[in-house]
Amino acid sequence: MDKPIIVLDEKKTGRNEQFIDLLTGNTLSREIFVDKIQSGEYPGYRVSSIDNIPTPMSKPDNRTDNNLG
Repeated sequence: MDKPIIVLDEKKTGRNEQFIDLLTGNTLSREIFVDKIQSGEYPGYRVSSIDNIPTPMSKPDNRTDNNLG
């Protein structure tokens, strides 16, 4: 599974804040998920700076069913 992460919680602004890894069952805060993406643990994701806040994003592919909510 290239993209085993789903969003558990988002702010009113739409920023995703809590995630779950469907393979491990671990919950991740946005900050922890960003760190793990940057260390190469989640190759299907990238980090973008949105309003100067590191934000996890799915890497583009031809599917829409595996994007972060």
